[in-house]
Amino acid sequence: MNLGWLKSILFCTLAVLAHTAEARLQGQARIDSLLRQLPAASADTNKVLLLNDLAQSYKNIDPGKGIAYAKQQLQLATVLGWKRGEALAYHRLGVNSQYRYDYNKAIEYDQRALELYQLLNDKGGVAGVEMSLANINSQMGNHAKGLEYDLKALRIFEELHDKRNIAITQGNIGNIYQVMGRHREALAYDLQALKIFEELDDRSGVARNLANVGNVYLLLGDAGRALDYNRKALGMFEELGEKHGQGTVTGNIGEIYFAIAADSTGRLSGGPGIPKNKQEALRLAIDHLEKGVIICRQISMLGGVAEFSSILSKAHKLAGNYQQALYYARQRTSLQDSLFSQETIQKISMIDERKGRELSEKALEVQRLQLRATRNERRYYIAGLALLVFVSAGLFRSFRSARRNKEQLEEKNRLIAIEKENADMLRHRAERSEQFQQQFLANMSHEIRTPMNAVNGMTDLLLDKNPRPDQLRYLQIIAKSSDILLHIINDILDLSKIESGKLELESIDFLLEDTIRQVKETLSFRAEEKGVQLISKIDAAIPDVLLGDPFRLNQILINLGSNAIKFTERGSVTIEVKPVTNTAGHVSLQFHVTDTGIGIPADKMDKLFHSFKQVHSSDSRVYGGSGLGLSISRQLIELQRGEITVSSTVGVGSTFSFELSYPVGSAERLREKMLEEQKAEGSVLNGLRILLVDDNEFNRMVAAETLRLRAKVHIEEAINGEEAVKMLQANDYDVLLMDIQMPVMDGLEATKYIRSNLAAPKRSVPIVALTASLLRGNIEMCTAAGMDSYVPKPFKAWQLIAALAEVTGRKGAKVKGERVNSTPTKVPA
Repeated sequence: MNLGWLKSILFCTLAVLAHTAEARLQGQARIDSLLRQLPAASADTNKVLLLNDLAQSYKNIDPGKGIAYAKQQLQLATVLGWKRGEALAYHRLGVNSQYRYDYNKAIEYDQRALELYQLLNDKGGVAGVEMSLANINSQMGNHAKGLEYDLKALRIFEELHDKRNIAITQGNIGNIYQVMGRHREALAYDLQALKIFEELDDRSGVARNLANVGNVYLLLGDAGRALDYNRKALGMFEELGEKHGQGTVTGNIGEIYFAIAADSTGRLSGGPGIPKNKQEALRLAIDHLEKGVIICRQISMLGGVAEFSSILSKAHKLAGNYQQALYYARQRTSLQDSLFSQETIQKISMIDERKGRELSEKALEVQRLQLRATRNERRYYIAGLALLVFVSAGLFRSFRSARRNKEQLEEKNRLIAIEKENADMLRHRAERSEQFQQQFLANMSHEIRTPMNAVNGMTDLLLDKNPRPDQLRYLQIIAKSSDILLHIINDILDLSKIESGKLELESIDFLLEDTIRQVKETLSFRAEEKGVQLISKIDAAIPDVLLGDPFRLNQILINLGSNAIKFTERGSVTIEVKPVTNTAGHVSLQFHVTDTGIGIPADKMDKLFHSFKQVHSSDSRVYGGSGLGLSISRQLIELQRGEITVSSTVGVGSTFSFELSYPVGSAERLREKMLEEQKAEGSVLNGLRILLVDDNEFNRMVAAETLRLRAKVHIEEAINGEEAVKMLQANDYDVLLMDIQMPVMDGLEATKYIRSNLAAPKRSVPIVALTASLLRGNIEMCTAAGMDSYVPKPFKAWQLIAALAEVTGRKGAKVKGERVNSTPTKVPA
């Protein structure tokens, strides 16, 4: 895994090397055919195209000759005044220069080709050159520039509806994103490319992209999917007889198994198709890596041999086979040094070739001068010249050898410096990407939750004002719909937390019976609406109090139960809990959610637990839902070291089962906690002077009306932090309700100003944050700024009252009919 972002480059490089070897065999035959046609060709556009084909064919075999033919092509096209022929020639010069590693010259030629194609308004030509420029910039390490050119090319190909080139460009973009460490974006483009290759029935393209997708999944920590995609790719490469693909993908599978065996975090274990025994995973890793090395050796794919030998060395070391580990480590070092210097030696050889030609020309000039001398003097001059040539040759060889060694060393140091610079750049980009993701989630949470607060709050206010029976039904539908939307928003945020490894589990005492009851209450409205019977069964042998995270268990069961009700038109949905093991102090429970719904076809099972996926593309329209519930449930279960399975029969129903382990909780500790948690009644706030600060008029109305309906309070309003500071300086308030994101001065800035610049006692006034973001980082920022508590938007009345009562020291009384938190209502005996 420590070679992560290099994986995509390795696969593409190995494919190119194998393709180059094959191209040499096929290309030579084509070159011979073109050379036979050239002498008979007339000096017109057909000859230009013939020279273009020759230049193209020589790029893999002898790019120097390719450049020579491209220059002839350019000269003839210029004489003919054929601009398109000139554009073709410049592009061919660029491609052959790239294959000679003369990147600056390649960019110069391709830029000229690009200008001509733009002048001709040839969009296909423009896109082709932009793809070439993207490739050159990526090889030079300028990945951002390469990405820019590929995205431009993609837009043109989409405009031209050129599916094959769309897929190729999307694959190139995926590779660049992978190198840049932006794995989610890489996955999106690779999957799009894969879909198009499948539509085109291009099996070779499908196989390559399956392997690319699998490699991205490994970088994302999803070893199960990485294995699945690479196995499919291997099967297709074997059918096609493509040895380079077989060697690379076999080695890829070995690397995935090694990552599972070496994983100490538990992130890569427990998924479908993943060996639970690390020894078995290690055995499979060694077996596949050795097969990969053998295949790569057979086709002289030395890069693959070096890469997989490196991993094999680590695998044998982990298995305790130290002699084998040393053998493969030496193989890798030897091959890597050879591959590292290959490009440098080729560049130096080209320089030597040019210098050699210059020296030969000078030597010939010397000989011509000597021949003009007299007959008698010629003998001495020839002897002297021979001696001079002999000595010069020896000195030249020594000089060239020393120069070559020096240039090789300088080139190696330069490449090392470039690699270090690229690694630093990727690290900085990864850090910026993480910051951007957190900022995006915070902004999204705020922008969606803010209007949701107004919708939920206004609906609750209207429900509290005894609406007419016909109005009551409409308001209940609005409340239910807004709760569903809020549930989807929370699903998206939870998915992001899980995938980034930032979701934390609670460990508190809870009553299993109350958790199941809460789930049943939540689902009952939807079940009654559809006429579906909702049943719950809890085995009496299960201890009453458990220690764990009841909120996440509640979320899992609600997701599974809601999904079951959604696809059940008649009959029942049953939630059943059974003990698997029940030892002193610990219990393993098996949960079953069974429905009598439409069932799931066997060939659609693999879509069930994928994010944003439904069994049928029309399900989201017919049944509703985001396609996130099952994915989040699976990940929450795996986060608690469990595993979810499903069995189903079409037309009969489905059963989702999972197993979780819990320590037995303390009934006494739970009782004490429940007695301590008092519910706040609105009247406890009577007499408070409150400054409400929010730039959204509707949110101010919701908060103010919610408090005025339940308590006798004096409320004044401000629309931003700057106005709030001025009002606090001029008036006395018992507490401030402060929104976080506002124009002019936001809530955090205003709080910091109050705590740092106002005199006592105003600098100590309690401040409660009204925040639409529940991300831990944003809540910690509230605390760091000096806020005393926070209330999430959308909020319930009890949440607002409880927070205000706590920060003003007025905790104690009870709220009628409303619960302060999710603790059980049944007090354990």
